Amino acid sequence: MEVKTINGLFLQFINFKSETMKLLLLLLFFFTWGGVQAQQISVQSFRKLETDLSARGSEGRTDQNGDRCAIIKIVTTETGFDFDPDALGSMGSIQKKGEVWLYVPYGARRLTIRHARLGILRDYLYPERIEKACVYEMVLTTGTIETIVHEIVQKQYLVVTTEPEESLIYVDNEYVGSGQEMVHKLLSLGKHTYRVEAPMYHTEAGTVELMAEKKSELRVALRPAFGFIKIVTEPENGAQVIVDEELTALITPCVTEKVKSGTHRIKVIKSMYQPVVREVTVEDGKTSLVHIDLQPNFAELTLIGEGGASLWVNGEEKGTGSWKGRVNAGLCSIEQRMPSCRTQRKDIEVKAGEELTLKLEPLVRIYGILDVSSEPAGATIYVDEEVFGTTPNLIQKMGVGEHKIRLALEGYKDEEKTVMIQEGKICALNMVLKKGLSPETVMIQGEAFYQAGNYSEAYICFRKAAEAGNIIAQNWVGILLETGKGVRESKVQAANWYRRAALQGNADAQYHLGRLYENGEGVERDSAQADSWYEKAAAQGQEKAAAALKRRRGERDTFVCGAVFVDPRDGQQYPTIQIGNQCWMAKNMNVGEWVKIRDVQTHRKAGIQKFAYGDQQANNEVYGGLYTWWEAMFGESTSGIKYVEGSWTEIQGICPDGWHIPSEAEWNMLAGNSLGQLIQGMLAGGYRSPEGSFLKASAYGYWWLSTSVNSNEAYGLELESNRKKYKLSKKSGEKERGFSVRCIRN
Repeated sequence: MEVKTINGLFLQFINFKSETMKLLLLLLFFFTWGGVQAQQISVQSFRKLETDLSARGSEGRTDQNGDRCAIIKIVTTETGFDFDPDALGSMGSIQKKGEVWLYVPYGARRLTIRHARLGILRDYLYPERIEKACVYEMVLTTGTIETIVHEIVQKQYLVVTTEPEESLIYVDNEYVGSGQEMVHKLLSLGKHTYRVEAPMYHTEAGTVELMAEKKSELRVALRPAFGFIKIVTEPENGAQVIVDEELTALITPCVTEKVKSGTHRIKVIKSMYQPVVREVTVEDGKTSLVHIDLQPNFAELTLIGEGGASLWVNGEEKGTGSWKGRVNAGLCSIEQRMPSCRTQRKDIEVKAGEELTLKLEPLVRIYGILDVSSEPAGATIYVDEEVFGTTPNLIQKMGVGEHKIRLALEGYKDEEKTVMIQEGKICALNMVLKKGLSPETVMIQGEAFYQAGNYSEAYICFRKAAEAGNIIAQNWVGILLETGKGVRESKVQAANWYRRAALQGNADAQYHLGRLYENGEGVERDSAQADSWYEKAAAQGQEKAAAALKRRRGERDTFVCGAVFVDPRDGQQYPTIQIGNQCWMAKNMNVGEWVKIRDVQTHRKAGIQKFAYGDQQANNEVYGGLYTWWEAMFGESTSGIKYVEGSWTEIQGICPDGWHIPSEAEWNMLAGNSLGQLIQGMLAGGYRSPEGSFLKASAYGYWWLSTSVNSNEAYGLELESNRKKYKLSKKSGEKERGFSVRCIRN
């Protein structure tokens, strides 16, 4: 036995084998010293315990900020202490055998210790910086005797590792740590029990014997108490999956995440089909197959209505003129609507599995009267861009509802007004026209309005110049009518304006007219007319018309969507995916030279430059390159689409030949599961700020659109990825940000 006084006045080391003699000596020394020395508190030593992991295990605590506390193990045989920490406070204390554990936040600096009998140790300054989740030893001395008994005990280490890492480890029924860290415990020689457990695994328990010669290493691999469920539906995929009454994000065909071994209840739901419930037994470590035959709960309905009328089924618009599709069995409400007509309604009963064709009755028109005059007279009257003679004019049959009236007269500015026509009533309208500009000047104004994104004003200017005989303006009017920019969309009127310009030799109008004939948009589908107009345009060097002729003659591009596209510029490979009538790259662009600091230019002719996330070039292979909007557009300043010498075309940007930067309209064409097909291949690669910081990788992804907001900002897409759930939304950002680029086939 070794006996020490605190202030070092007396030190004696005696080895006794007799426990009785040990006790007598201890009592004798305690009473002798107690009459000589006044009681007091002081710190004998303070040190960091480098190998002690108590603060990281289950006995650790966290502070108000959620950070792991440090533990100060105060070694003393006395009890009844009060501890007053500094302003950072403490998370409490625990009395242990021979010591007190005090939990303090990292950064603590001082400690005051009080004792009713031993006095006060005031504002003790820690000699070491207090760090997160670390353990420190403070040995206290008092006026009483501190007795340290050194016994020769045979011990050895037990080291335990587990699989999975999140396992909990118990030795002799005492928790010693988790498999996330290597657990080592100093134990007496001999046999000890152990137990390892983890959620979704079978518990393993046993006995291990420690020998003096070397430490014992125990590795425990738990057997899984879980499996997986593969769910397949026929005749169609896309059913939503519910597991044990809990809605999941799974869509068939799919495989669940881990589920406990045993019996589970699977329910699948799909629109137009009956819900189906199945029970499945899952075995340890195996995947159980559930094959479900969906029973239809729909009828096939064909509606034949009046041309131009919108068809509605159960409050949802389905098509124009005619429609064929599925409806749920039961009562079905059908409506046929058209401006200036009475809405036609009909309720029918449909049965599951039934095929039904319904021809709707003709709509009844409702008319009012429009009386239009102008000063001066003789102006052309446009009602919703259809010509209704010249002023003055009494239009006897004008459909009820709202109409836009425009008057145009050579040498005068166009005048517009909106009127409301009521059934059986006369609506009188008189407009005073003002002197206007020349067609050439109006055309220039129209181009300026278009570049600024003011499409309604651009349409007015182009229309006026077109009516004055400007061929290019006539083609412009056709484009705006076809796309619905600045004016109500009308492919019929677009075809008429294309034809006016095409007959006067405009190559771009000839191409557009051929395209409408090929697709049957605004005109009856006519292959001969399509080829004729394509040939006229191609003869004048119109490249798109030439490409259309090659395609129609079987001289198509040999690339098939779904194959891997090899960029001829650098040999990089890009998987592709067909979604509807669009072909998308399924991987972000990675073309160009990697740089850390870009030579900022808005119109540049140098090679393509790219950033890498975190300025780590290896991330280009993971996420692709990050490009400013100017770089992605490769200096092109036009927004969305561009018009070159009368031709409306996509913006290629940094994409390879035959591909282009997607516009907002092209992203909008994706919907539902189609969007999901593309999203699931989009790595969330974060972005680079204009200041050079890299942010949000893995959680968010950003892709440029070719649509500009203003001179400083452009639109992009933000993808939020959270536990395999995706949210895609449009965002605007500075053009000097570094976003990803995804290309679409021309």
